[in-house]
Amino acid sequence: MEKFVWTEDFSVGVPLMDEQHKKLIDLINAVADTNVPGRVFDSIMRMYSYADEHFRNEEALMRRIGYAGIDEQIRMHKSFSAKAVEFAGRDFTKGVTQQEVFTFLRNWLTEHILKLDMAYKAHVPREGSA
Repeated sequence: MEKFVWTEDFSVGVPLMDEQHKKLIDLINAVADTNVPGRVFDSIMRMYSYADEHFRNEEALMRRIGYAGIDEQIRMHKSFSAKAVEFAGRDFTKGVTQQEVFTFLRNWLTEHILKLDMAYKAHVPREGSA
């Protein structure tokens, strides 16, 4: 399975958010690194837990900058979390594969960063700006 790789195209220009996005990518890659059902479950739970922390940080940033698109972000974050819980509840010994989970997570995060997160990028004050 090909790894999910961070590129500068994913940078939202906020070091903490970029670092957290990189960590999410690492955790998503961990899902692909095993096909042992218990380990797939553990990887999903680590990713879910970290995603929850990231979403809280990202939403706090959006509140600080008064970002108008925060409600859509929150809806998407909740949708992602619900899907992660759904995956965690599946029986990985009966046909659900880590490939299916990895593909969903990779595609979701890619689209989320490149569309929704990039929309707030222009609203974040840059260091040294007034």
